[in-house]
Amino acid sequence: MKLLCALGVALVCSACAGGYEGAYGLAGLQGRPMPQPVQRYPTAAGTRYNVIVTRLAADVYQDFHSQRVIQTSLCLEMAIQEPGILKWDSIALDNWIYFATSRRSCDVKALR
Repeated sequence: MKLLCALGVALVCSACAGGYEGAYGLAGLQGRPMPQPVQRYPTAAGTRYNVIVTRLAADVYQDFHSQRVIQTSLCLEMAIQEPGILKWDSIALDNWIYFATSRRSCDVKALR
C-alpha cells in the first residue's frame, strides 16, 4: 500500500488516507482471495484493486498478494513486481489494469 502511495497513485488510493477496509473474496471465484480494494465500496463501474503484478507469459500476469492470474489482451508490459491498479467487474467488458511505474494500461479479459 505504502509503495503505491509513494508512487503517486494516492488520488485513487483510500489506503493512503488511512481509510482502507480489507475486503477479501467474492463467492464462486475458486476460493482464492481477491486483491485488496482501492475504493471502499464497489460501484456500478466495477471495483478497483491494488495489485503488484509479475508477467508470467504473453498477456498473462499474476498478482503477488492474492496469487490470482490476470489475463490481458495485447499487453506488452514487462512487469516484475510492478504496482498497479486493477479495475474488475465480472459483468462489464471494460476491465483494465493500470501499471503505476510505466503509467500505461491494458485491457483485461479474465481473472482466474
